[in-house]
Amino acid sequence: MKLIKLLCLSCLLIILSLYFNGCGTVFSGNPQEVSVYIPFKNAKLIIDSVTIPIDSSYSGIGNKFKPTLISDGEIKQVRIEVEGCKTKYLTMYTYRDFDESYTFDRFHKFKYCDSMTKKLFVDEVTIAKNYSSKTYWYDEYPKRENPIMSATIESLDMNGTMIENDVNEMMKKLNYIDTTNQVFIDNVNTLQLVASITGIKISTFATYSSTLLENEVSIVWALKNVYGDTLRIDTLTVISDQFAVSYSSKNYYEIRNNTSKKYYTSTLDAVESSLHRFMDSLEKNNFLKYEPTTVEFKDKIVLSKPIKSTTNVDDGMKSTVTIKDKDGHGSGFLISNDGYIITNYHVVSKKNGEYSVVTNDGTSYKAKIIRSNMAIDLALLKVEGKFDNAFTLPVNQNYKIGEEVIAIGTPKSVQLGQSASKGIVSGDRKHKGSSYLQTDLSVNRGNSGGPIILAKNGELTGVVEFKLGGMGTEGVSFSIPAFEVMKALNLTY
Repeated sequence: MKLIKLLCLSCLLIILSLYFNGCGTVFSGNPQEVSVYIPFKNAKLIIDSVTIPIDSSYSGIGNKFKPTLISDGEIKQVRIEVEGCKTKYLTMYTYRDFDESYTFDRFHKFKYCDSMTKKLFVDEVTIAKNYSSKTYWYDEYPKRENPIMSATIESLDMNGTMIENDVNEMMKKLNYIDTTNQVFIDNVNTLQLVASITGIKISTFATYSSTLLENEVSIVWALKNVYGDTLRIDTLTVISDQFAVSYSSKNYYEIRNNTSKKYYTSTLDAVESSLHRFMDSLEKNNFLKYEPTTVEFKDKIVLSKPIKSTTNVDDGMKSTVTIKDKDGHGSGFLISNDGYIITNYHVVSKKNGEYSVVTNDGTSYKAKIIRSNMAIDLALLKVEGKFDNAFTLPVNQNYKIGEEVIAIGTPKSVQLGQSASKGIVSGDRKHKGSSYLQTDLSVNRGNSGGPIILAKNGELTGVVEFKLGGMGTEGVSFSIPAFEVMKALNLTY
């Protein structure tokens, strides 16, 4: 951690603290009772001394409090917890005849996720290295005039992953993240957030032994669906609650560690406040309103049944295609001799995307998206051409657990087009009315949308969708059963 410039202030405050100690100034003050009112039942009020080590604290539950504080010239940390509200952090400066009465009434009420609200999680947080700090004497609060020190901070002891994890813990408590289902998600009613922290401005207001710290954080929030389409972008600048930092310790490293923790806590507090404001805006504009997951198409598309069905792996490879755009690729497969192709929706989900289809013999065709079902993750494409090989879509389940199956597709690189991998059917899963074919096949991102066939006869049995990842997780992949395709896209032969 490189806080050299900022820690010069810490050293200065230690010297001032020693000086005032030597003069016998203020440290041994008189006890004074204060009155605190919070207009919520069963609020929890916690007042801590921030001196290292902590030498006194107060904790109470109710809405009217009478804590006795020592007028020792220290900025006290106040924490107020109200059920259903964001925790509020405040400070009290106990210097001589400080305020005797406080009313704290501004709390942000949480909005919990219910059955009519979409799920929401933070997918990524990035932090630009744009940190600055200004220090004032306490008398300048909140005016922020006449700083006694300004510094550009080279780095802070935090990263985006730390903030992402802590914010998602909060989202779990608000029921926006389903902790009971770690495998299947609702493609329509699950959204993700990407946060880019573009600036952090730290303001500290110093006394001889402690400071009040506030953190101004600028964030660009992007709301996306599970396929990565950006739905809304907002830029918000939020000032954190108040945090107290002590410089009373004679130990330089204790000061540094305590200060570093408060920098992170104040940054996290500002990020959470910013997120609540963004979510308020999303709710107001109906982005979080639950949507039906059933997609219905009025017109049935009639396909020409393939003249000859696939009967082996070689036929299957000739019926499988690679689907490309300028940013990547996926897989798909022909279901008619005149160029209708099935793939995953997420392979062709980009708005105004231009996609090409490359067949087994290397010929490239321009693809047109005819129909898609975001809820099931399926899409129907069309290319202009005549093809000797194509799969026939089954109308009934044609696989059993334990049967050998083969996945065909283009894993990782386009140069690996029409690669085959062998495995078995591991399970037949159901989730919210949808079926999933579980296998132990080795599949990668480029396999998405490709066919799974029965090893014994080459029949189409599934459409590769996703695999489970993470440490210690191998050989667990899921596909859409092929017999579901006609219903999902309203097709017939």
